[in-house]
Amino acid sequence: MTAFNTPEEAAAAVATKYFDAVQAHGSLVGAALVTAKSNTEINLLDKAIITKLVEQGQLDLNASVDFGRRNYLIGQRLVSRKVDWSLDILNGQLGTVEGVEVAVSKWDVALSCPSPYFTKRTFGAETAVGETVATNFNPKQVKKERRNAAAYLAKQEELLRGARLRQHDAETGAAARAERADARAAKMQAAKASLSEKQKVAGQAKRRAAELRASTSAPRQWEAVRRAEDELTRRENAVARAKAQVSTITSMAARPARTAAPLKAKVLAEKAGLTTKQKALAKAEDRLGKLKASASSYGEWQAVLRAEDDLADKRIAVATFEAKLRSAQRAAMGPDAKVAALEETVAKVRAWSEWAESIDPKGGPVEMKVAAIAAKQVDEMLKLRMDDGSTRFIHAEFADAYLASGYVVTTQRGQGGDATNGISYNDSGYVANSRGEDENEMITVLTERPPEEMAAQRETLIAPTIWAAGILGRDTMVAARQAAVEKLEEGKNIVRLGTVENLSVSLAASSSATAKYAAGEAAQAHLLGERAVIVTRNREQANDLNLATIDQLVQRGGKTVRPVLLDSRLWVRGMPVIVRANLHGLERGLTYYVSAVSKTSIFVEIDGKNVEVPETALHKHIDQGFAITVGRAEVLEDPVDRCVVIGSGLNTDDLAWVGQQAVPTDLLLYDCDVAAKRIRAADVRAHVMKGMARDTLVSNGKRSVTYVLDKKGKERILKGEELGIASLQTEVHLAATNLNAVRYLEPRVVAVRDIEAQMIELRKIEDEQVDNSKERETEEDREDAVAGLEGTRIKLASLQERLGLLTNTTIPNDDPAVAAELAESTARHAVDEQRLAEASRQLKRYTEVRVSLALKNPKPYHDLIEIDPELDAAEAQEKRLEALVIVEEFRAKFAISDMDTLLGPAPAFGVELEEWAAAHRALSVVSGIAETMEF
Repeated sequence: MTAFNTPEEAAAAVATKYFDAVQAHGSLVGAALVTAKSNTEINLLDKAIITKLVEQGQLDLNASVDFGRRNYLIGQRLVSRKVDWSLDILNGQLGTVEGVEVAVSKWDVALSCPSPYFTKRTFGAETAVGETVATNFNPKQVKKERRNAAAYLAKQEELLRGARLRQHDAETGAAARAERADARAAKMQAAKASLSEKQKVAGQAKRRAAELRASTSAPRQWEAVRRAEDELTRRENAVARAKAQVSTITSMAARPARTAAPLKAKVLAEKAGLTTKQKALAKAEDRLGKLKASASSYGEWQAVLRAEDDLADKRIAVATFEAKLRSAQRAAMGPDAKVAALEETVAKVRAWSEWAESIDPKGGPVEMKVAAIAAKQVDEMLKLRMDDGSTRFIHAEFADAYLASGYVVTTQRGQGGDATNGISYNDSGYVANSRGEDENEMITVLTERPPEEMAAQRETLIAPTIWAAGILGRDTMVAARQAAVEKLEEGKNIVRLGTVENLSVSLAASSSATAKYAAGEAAQAHLLGERAVIVTRNREQANDLNLATIDQLVQRGGKTVRPVLLDSRLWVRGMPVIVRANLHGLERGLTYYVSAVSKTSIFVEIDGKNVEVPETALHKHIDQGFAITVGRAEVLEDPVDRCVVIGSGLNTDDLAWVGQQAVPTDLLLYDCDVAAKRIRAADVRAHVMKGMARDTLVSNGKRSVTYVLDKKGKERILKGEELGIASLQTEVHLAATNLNAVRYLEPRVVAVRDIEAQMIELRKIEDEQVDNSKERETEEDREDAVAGLEGTRIKLASLQERLGLLTNTTIPNDDPAVAAELAESTARHAVDEQRLAEASRQLKRYTEVRVSLALKNPKPYHDLIEIDPELDAAEAQEKRLEALVIVEEFRAKFAISDMDTLLGPAPAFGVELEEWAAAHRALSVVSGIAETMEF
């Protein structure tokens, strides 16, 4: 860690560190990750880094582009501050500016799955047909997909049952149809024979009538002619009826052939129409390809869009004719073909239904394939080369609103990132100081003490220093002081400069070191039955030193010293007190010793008797006597065994009194320069400890820097394991715990736990706000702090009311207020599975490290892995590596430390038990020796 006096100095140091990391790494990408806590700090650091990169030639102010409402440098790093799925860019994703291009900014993408319907999405990046894409489904979409699949499956199964019945009827009625056909054939033959006979008879009647007509000469003979003609008419009518009967029978026998012909003709017509449309589609695709290949301007890209619209229309026409052709083919099918087609349809719909049932009812990412893609919008776009090597084209609206300079990110945004070097600014938390893989540097701003304050401190030490030099000798004092300063800078707190008779002079590292030494001397003397009095310049310092002495007594005396708080001061048995006025037989100016302390009074001993001094009289009449002012010491009549004098602020008369003491006396001075360095170091340590305390106390989901610094952390570093694994293990634990609660507890109990957790966090915030409201220097800041405190208390009251509602067993779950709470709890835990999956995914990279270490330095539990002895060496090694991956992945995920088993003892229940059993099964399959695994 490095501390600077001003933000500008610190920002310049950050810029230098960043540039050095880039030079060493050879690239902006992955060289360094700079984190800060606020946007104000980010802007300061970004400007400093850009200025540094321009000075060093990494960026050129002349190589810039105007885009939207802003100007960007070529090569400048940018970060996205928003997720935009249409642009395929994530919140916190980093990229480098490459320029501005005319490009397709949006694509219409049709995604397919076992469902017969297409899911349409708008993408900000081009993809390929057939590529798999994860699409988020919400619970409502999942429910709709399941409902549609079930309804369509039921409908198709009903159609299949009907087709099978018709097929059965066709098969069983074939013989009857054959008999009916034979009967129709026989009937047709008989009808034809009857027609032939009738035609023959009619011919005979016609010839007879003609003969009669030709030979008739008398009227009486005309009657015979008329009768012959009537007979002929009857015979001709009979022939006509016979012909009609033959025609009807022939038509019935030929009906199936006449019915099939039009259906086949319709199929051929639809095929011809489809061929025509397919040729038009092919021409449109060819034209679109040529336009895309030659498009280089905005106007030409508009022509591409129009061509794609035309192509879409022709695809719709082709799809329409394909549907018509399928319909005609189904109509022309026989019963067997119809059953086969319906069976294929039912199989597809059943796959759709099974797929829909496999989706998590809570929603989440679902793998789908790209069925079609077409350009939707063409604009001038900002071209970014992302850190993973891919390219994004960003439109002006998004760039203006959500792109920021990407050299510095907030600690929260940088939590998932890493780089070779991590640089944090004014943040001592674990996340900020663990982003670098090789090195982490914390740079902070800690303002030095004002010069006038340092001058005032030096002023108070001039007189005692000159006086001590006169006593010890100037040359001796200078040499001793120089040697003492070296020792103080090495870490000592106090060093003796010299001794003359009863007087010794010592130099301390700071005023606090002198106070600690003096209080320790007084406490030690008290425990030995002696009296060492501390002498200082004013009553305020004397009160502080009396309290410090009692604190030392408690530390050194343990349970034998029990202080009691009275009159805002601590009192212990045996301590000296000085009376400022005649009181209850106590004489003014004399020193007495406390014989006992109660909750309301102290008792002092006079001639073997205890005199009670109530708490109401302590403030006005009684001073504590471990430490006293120099004025009081000059008139002190009681004997003491030793004096410890705080030299700062004493004048010549006071120092003359010090030199006259007949008892051993220590004069304590301190070096202002050493003290300033100590104060600086203390400020740095306090800054770091504040971050440690914050990360440690806020929640179990965070890890503090103390974890990095403790013995366990050092051991893990030496073993080559990155400490980021602990945070991911904590995330797994929290997500699994939440999932267990949701799965195994009543929803109402889960909601109560959620509210109680929120109340615990708010109470911690309330405590911090109370402390902050007291520490604020200005009235305005105090008012703001109080306003924040009131807001927190209002939230706590609201949570308390909600908790009371849920814990009231007389209110049912279907009550609107309770139902709303349960719905909110359900929504809150909807992301737990996603959190667990994401943490598990990130832990896989630690598995690689652990497996590599296991191959070099096997652990005791690795010997428990057994592989089928019949395998050859290469296969056995491959299986062993596979088993190592399974073991280390589970141990890394759930922080297993047991060295005697592969996966640790079986968990009691929940997600961990499920994965424990799955890992056991996987190991059994890999090893080929299932009985070696303990379940």
